[in-house]
Amino acid sequence: KAVYEVVKSGWVTMGEKVSEFEKKFAQYVEAKHAIAMFNGTVTLHSALLALEINPNDEVITPSLTYISTANVVLYVGAKLNLCESDPDTYNVDVDKLKSKITPQTKAIIVVDMNGLPVNYDEILSFAAENNLFVIADSAESLGAIYKKRPVGNQALMHSFSFFGNKNITTGEGGMITTNDDEIASRLKII
Repeated sequence: KAVYEVVKSGWVTMGEKVSEFEKKFAQYVEAKHAIAMFNGTVTLHSALLALEINPNDEVITPSLTYISTANVVLYVGAKLNLCESDPDTYNVDVDKLKSKITPQTKAIIVVDMNGLPVNYDEILSFAAENNLFVIADSAESLGAIYKKRPVGNQALMHSFSFFGNKNITTGEGGMITTNDDEIASRLKII
């Protein structure tokens, strides 16, 4: 019935229900902003665009991830720098990141592999020391908890996917969350 009502309204991909979903999603992950997009790949790509990552920049991603995490770096023309993951957690860790930093490194995309959150405290502290942006590919971690808080508010931006194999699905779709007003404005324009 709800799907029928949305289709009947003429607003299938935008409109009141999408705004309602964004608000409820932001509340659920305790983030200030949630912006719905076409899919999880688009959210990651949009995050890099919002940060104005360009061909002179380098972005570190884990080598163990879905291909979209790496592809979006190439979409903006930046240099992709792959970092090995910890064999116990499958997540990237700070010790492995240290050797990957170059003067061109502008951002790190971390991945909550299989829904297991990265060590956000360590990652964010390391990023702050090195003046790096942190984007979290949280596609598989909707509902995960990090230090008694839901994943979705720790990094500058978190990317979620609603593909058919995720915790919730909209058939396709994605959501990006942030607590930064300026970034949220840029993402809405993108």
